[in-house]
Amino acid sequence: MSAGKIGKLNLNLLPAAFCQDARILEQFESARAAFYAETDWALDISAARDP
Repeated sequence: MSAGKIGKLNLNLLPAAFCQDARILEQFESARAAFYAETDWALDISAARDP
């Protein structure tokens, strides 16, 4: 494993931070669950350093 510096990270807010519509939040959660159910990879940034 190699470690190194990383640049900017884009961390997205959960939709509840800007939406209170339960129907839309349920749709988001369903889409999110479907995406991650089919994702078989992960990015390990545990050894990254801030530039």
